[in-house]
Amino acid sequence: MNKLLSAGLTRLKKDKVFWVFVGFMVVMAWFVVINSYLNMKKWGSSVGLESILFRHIMFMGVLTAAFSGLFIGTEYSEGTIRNKLVIGHTRRDIYLSSLIISITAGVIICVSYMLSAMIPGIILLGFSEGIIVEVMLQALLLIMLMTVAFSAIFTMCGMLNQNKALNCVIAIIGAFVMLMFSAFIFNELSNPEMWEEYVYVDEETGEIVTEPAEPNPFYVSGTKREVYEFLMLFLPSGQTFLIAGGELSHAGEMAAYSVLIVIASSAAGMYFFQKKDIK
Repeated sequence: MNKLLSAGLTRLKKDKVFWVFVGFMVVMAWFVVINSYLNMKKWGSSVGLESILFRHIMFMGVLTAAFSGLFIGTEYSEGTIRNKLVIGHTRRDIYLSSLIISITAGVIICVSYMLSAMIPGIILLGFSEGIIVEVMLQALLLIMLMTVAFSAIFTMCGMLNQNKALNCVIAIIGAFVMLMFSAFIFNELSNPEMWEEYVYVDEETGEIVTEPAEPNPFYVSGTKREVYEFLMLFLPSGQTFLIAGGELSHAGEMAAYSVLIVIASSAAGMYFFQKKDIK
C-alpha cells in the first residue's frame, strides 16, 4: 500500500492536468479578489474576504470528475493497473490508493483557491466586522467533506470503467447533471409561499393600486418539498448551493451525508472492482 501511494503521489506531482487545475484556481482567486476590490472602490460598497472565500466550490464537482477520469483512465490505458496486479498488489490496495490520490488532488485543488485568495484578500479587502470564526471553520469543514465525497464518487466511476475517453466524458457529464439538477431543486425551493403585497400606479387612471398578498402557485410543499430538501442536503452538488448561500443550519446532516457517500461509494466501488475483469 505504501509503495502504491508513493508511486501515485510521485505521478501526481508530474501530472499536467492536476497543475492546470491548481493554476486555474489560483488565477480565479486573484481575479475574484481584484475584481471585488475594484468594484468596492467604484461603488463605495463594502466587500469582506469571507464573502468571496468559497466562490470556487461550484467548480469542484466538475474538476474532481475531470481529474479522476483522466488520472485513473490513464492508469488503465497505459496498463499500470494490470501491472500492479501482476506484481502482487491486492485489488483492495489498488482501489484505496487511487481513492486517496484522488482525494488528495481534490483537496489540494480546493485549498489552492482559498490560500491564493487569502493574502491579497486580507490586504485589499480584509474581513467584515462581526465575522464569526466558528461559522467560517464550519463552512471550511463542509467544503472539505464535500470535496472528498465528489472524489469518492468519481473514483468509483473511474475504477469501474477501463475506457479513458468514455470514463472522462461520463464523469464530467455526470458532474454537470448533478450541478444542474441541484440548481433546479434550489430554485424550486427558493419560491416563496406567498406573493407579498405590493403597490403600483395604474398608468391609465393614475390611481394607486394595492394588490393583496396571495398564495404562490409555484411554491413547493408537502412530501415533494421534504424530498427536495433531503436531496439538497444529501447531494454534494446540492451542498455547494447551500454553503455558497451561507445556509449552514443543517451542517451536521450535511457532514454525515458526505461521510455516508464516501463510505457507500468506496464500498460499492471496491466490491465491483474485485469482480472486474481487467484487460
